[in-house]
Amino acid sequence: MDALGVLEIANYHDKNIFYSPLSVSTSFAALLMATDGITHKEILKVCNLEQLEVDDQPQLIPRLFQNLQDNITHNGSLQVEQSMALFIRQHFEVEKTFEDDLKNFFQADINVLDFGNTKETIKSINDYVRQKTADKVPEMISSLNRYV
Repeated sequence: MDALGVLEIANYHDKNIFYSPLSVSTSFAALLMATDGITHKEILKVCNLEQLEVDDQPQLIPRLFQNLQDNITHNGSLQVEQSMALFIRQHFEVEKTFEDDLKNFFQADINVLDFGNTKETIKSINDYVRQKTADKVPEMISSLNRYV
């Protein structure tokens, strides 16, 4: 999240935060669908996905991540809960194809927020995270970056 310069992650009582490599990789795979040019190439390079990029199959990488998620939970012996959300400003238009692909491949939620109302935005994001984690993460953020 620091790379996006949007959110500051709240400190927890024990100061430990866990980032899952699967979650980070999945987030970048979703981001790939909204990028092109240098940014797209750099994400592919950083995630070591260059060899999977096929010009006439733009949905190959998202589909592979979808299959990975399905295979991990296939026989029911392993439970993996993963959630993705995009929080956008009011009046920011998300391309319909990207929105559909985000929901289809990553079951991602898109939430429109009034970032001018900082207190309500923080509350909405924390409520979303709290609900998705069954109250295991009661507060994800405590402030918004000044660039929001």
